[in-house]
Amino acid sequence: MSLSFVARYFVTTHGHRLDVAPFDRERWRAANVSESVIDRAAEHHGRWGGLVLPPSLAYDGGPRCFAADLPTGADGADRFDAGHSRSALPYTFDIGPDGEFGLGCGRFVALHESVEGWIESLAFAHYAAIEAQKITKVREVDLDGFEPVEEVRGVADTWWRAGTTFVSIHGGLAEYYDQPEGRYARVHEGVGGLLSPRASRS
Repeated sequence: MSLSFVARYFVTTHGHRLDVAPFDRERWRAANVSESVIDRAAEHHGRWGGLVLPPSLAYDGGPRCFAADLPTGADGADRFDAGHSRSALPYTFDIGPDGEFGLGCGRFVALHESVEGWIESLAFAHYAAIEAQKITKVREVDLDGFEPVEEVRGVADTWWRAGTTFVSIHGGLAEYYDQPEGRYARVHEGVGGLLSPRASRS
């Protein structure tokens, strides 16, 4: 999967790479991880390993640095850790069996359909926060007339737009903890610049 212009610009401008240890297939085999999961983990590590991006407003900032690690949790044999967290958390950031990016450790909740979706969401959040004339955090929002921002490949967390208004829906922790009342949204009004329709879809 490829990144949009907005996400590529975000990664180039605000991201950097750290040196990470090479992927060790034998270590994973010794842990009885299936070859299919090892292959997916190696691909993730090769593409994203060492990438550091600005923190997310949610999930205590998200991964500090991408790097594939052995799966954790009671039913983690079909997934693996996506990267190191910025602080001690009751969940991990995992890559699911179909490439989803989400919250793991025991159970798994997909936030986005892919790592690319998470990066797109970070990019949109970063520029929306800079460019919006007004940002409001709400529990409920009427999305009539809005269209999904397909780039973020949203599952529990999604983005919607209508003209210069963007809405980010955050439902990952609400689903992870089975607390639907914890779902919320941020409404970004008057957004232009990189997120204008012409620029964001270049």
